[in-house]
Amino acid sequence: MLKNMSAGKKIGLGFGALMALLTVVAVIGYTSMSNMLNNTHHTIKMNELDKLLVEKEVDHLNWANAVSELLTNENVTELKVQTDDHQCAFGKWLYGEERVQTEQAMPELASILKEIEPVHERLHASAIHIGESFHQADPELPGVLAARQIDHLNWANAVRDAFLNKSNTLEVQTDATKCALGQWLESEQAKKAYANGDAEFKRAWDEMLTVHRQLHASVIDVKKNLAFDQVEQARQTRQRTLNELDKISQSLFQELDQAMETFVDPAKAKAEKAKDIESMTKWSAIDMALNEDIIEPLLSLRILLNNTYESKQKSAYKEAYNEILASVDEWAKLLQNDSAMEKVADSIRKHLEDWNAQVIVYFGAADEEEKYLATLDTARKTFQDTMLPALEQTLAHLHTLTETAQNNLNGMAEANRVFNEVTKPSLTQTQELLTKAIDLVTANVEKENEGIFITGKRSKALVGVISFAALLIGIILAYFIARSITRALKQIIEGLRLGADQVTSASGQVAQSSQSMAEGASEQASSLEEISSSLEEMASMTRQNADNSRQVNKMATEARTSTDQGREAMARMSEAIGKIKA
Repeated sequence: MLKNMSAGKKIGLGFGALMALLTVVAVIGYTSMSNMLNNTHHTIKMNELDKLLVEKEVDHLNWANAVSELLTNENVTELKVQTDDHQCAFGKWLYGEERVQTEQAMPELASILKEIEPVHERLHASAIHIGESFHQADPELPGVLAARQIDHLNWANAVRDAFLNKSNTLEVQTDATKCALGQWLESEQAKKAYANGDAEFKRAWDEMLTVHRQLHASVIDVKKNLAFDQVEQARQTRQRTLNELDKISQSLFQELDQAMETFVDPAKAKAEKAKDIESMTKWSAIDMALNEDIIEPLLSLRILLNNTYESKQKSAYKEAYNEILASVDEWAKLLQNDSAMEKVADSIRKHLEDWNAQVIVYFGAADEEEKYLATLDTARKTFQDTMLPALEQTLAHLHTLTETAQNNLNGMAEANRVFNEVTKPSLTQTQELLTKAIDLVTANVEKENEGIFITGKRSKALVGVISFAALLIGIILAYFIARSITRALKQIIEGLRLGADQVTSASGQVAQSSQSMAEGASEQASSLEEISSSLEEMASMTRQNADNSRQVNKMATEARTSTDQGREAMARMSEAIGKIKA
């Protein structure tokens, strides 16, 4: 077939075949590079997603550590983490446009991300519960406050026992700063409890301090006014004087009885016997005055002193005593000129003086008793009206503080329960789902990397095969075209040689047709120039084909090198991701 073709067509066919092969190589190279670029771009996006998911996993670990820090570090009193599941960094991504784009690029992630939503919401909701429940609390504080309540109850009982036992001795702490509560209030534990307390806790604490000081100040007044011993001494003195008065009264009455038996009764009997009306009247008056004006008033006065002491008894006694003395004087007037009875009257006066002296002691003791009873009343009033209310308020505030401390402790326990039963499981589930998503993205990245590698490898092989084929075909075509042209030249030369022979043998014809030959020679020369030009053009195209083949081979080598570098980069990226996950 090539034999029947002209040289120009043969050359055109050769160049056409080479151009077709080069076009195939270019299309394959462009398509492969375009696919590789697209796949590489998608892989980069997947790597960014993988990195983002790893960061969010780490963010939630740090978030959980912040929540745990609240529960374990006594210096942390406030939960400072994002509690809105839509506003944390992962939540913004999870409910934002980026998630939609991610699911469009990788639909298999949609189910995992949907599964994360309720778990992630529960995780952040648990932080809200923890924040509402938690209060920094000292586990020992409720017990300490309860013990201080018991201390003050015992302290108050000691004061009460002093009244019940009528004792002047009151061994209780009167300094509010030195009792068990006061000393504890200066401790680091108390200062920390106050610093960690809320406004209500601090208010109850401050009010407790005020009434606690009032409580101890009141017991100072109570202790100062305890006068049971003084009252008892005064009562004993009163009782001794009453005993002495009884002795004086008995002695006086005995003496009067003896005087009646010795003097008055015999005198009355004698007057009655003599029917001496005047004497009978005198001794009857003496007898009546003795009983009505002396003995009976003395008995009444003794009864008066036996009654409960009152200040008005003094004036009543003095009035009665003066009346008795006046009666003795009147009675003594009836005994004029009777020396024996005058001695009786003097004795009565002496007994009355002794009586009055004891009564003065009695009233002095009674005044002392009254004074110390008033002091005791002051102590009782202070105990009832000041100390007990202050004690009640102190105990009430301590009870409030104890309840608050216990509630804080219960809140801390509830926060720990929520953290252990809700937060940690939710965090674990969130991490598991994120890890699942990361593994899926990593697998997708590895698959994409493998696809890029395979595509590059296939492109490299295909470009290499086609380039080699183009080179081989170019060489073969160049060979056959050159051979075909050489054969044509040989035929021309042979024809020229035959023509020369014919010219030699037919010189006549040459002469005749010299003009024709000259023209033919010109045409031959022109053909030779065209052939020579065609040969040079073929040689140039052959060199160009060889250069193109070398460039194709160079491009294939560069593509292979880029692919190897991409594969090495992806391997390093996979290794880095593995280290992050570890």
